[in-house]
Amino acid sequence: MYVDDSIRDYLDLIQSGDPIPGGGSVSSLVSNLGAALTLMTSNFSLDKKYFKELDSNIQEKVKQTDKDIKKSIIKFNNFMDEDAEGFYSVINAYDEDINESEEEKKKRLEESYKKALITPYNCSKECLNLLKLQDTIVEYGNSDTITDVGVGVILAYAALEGCLMSVKINLNYIKDENYIKEIQDDMDNIYKEASIVNDCLREKINTILYN
Repeated sequence: MYVDDSIRDYLDLIQSGDPIPGGGSVSSLVSNLGAALTLMTSNFSLDKKYFKELDSNIQEKVKQTDKDIKKSIIKFNNFMDEDAEGFYSVINAYDEDINESEEEKKKRLEESYKKALITPYNCSKECLNLLKLQDTIVEYGNSDTITDVGVGVILAYAALEGCLMSVKINLNYIKDENYIKEIQDDMDNIYKEASIVNDCLREKINTILYN
């Protein structure tokens, strides 16, 4: 898995000229970093005196959020590799020498692009989920580490935008109008909701940071 590589090795792969790993895999990594920074703030909160004085329901909410973010990290780890596998399906589709009609080839290539967009599509949804989880940590986390979760929010939102770009570029090669509409509508909804959550988070972070 890419997540098991050294940072240097992964960076070398990205700049090597090979199309894999590309923007989708990197977006997954960025979302992973955002989640990790959020856990950093969470971990700097759970054993603090102020936290133990919070309502027990709030404490449980934060602890559950911590667990949910760890689940997200597992997904982001997998997305890093799955994105590359999805793009390999496109490369292989073009390389395959199959006796088929032009129409059959177009359909097969289109299916490969559908496969390639699934991972960034799923990653964008998980990024939105992460943004929602981050709200709890911003609200109740240790204010001394607000910049850590703050950077985590920036990364989660940037990763979401990157994922949606990867979906869009693959969608451009698909002619199935019903499929295009379904994915595009979902993308629009994900982006709109993420923008609202992100704006709210940035306002809360700035209030803590500058007041």
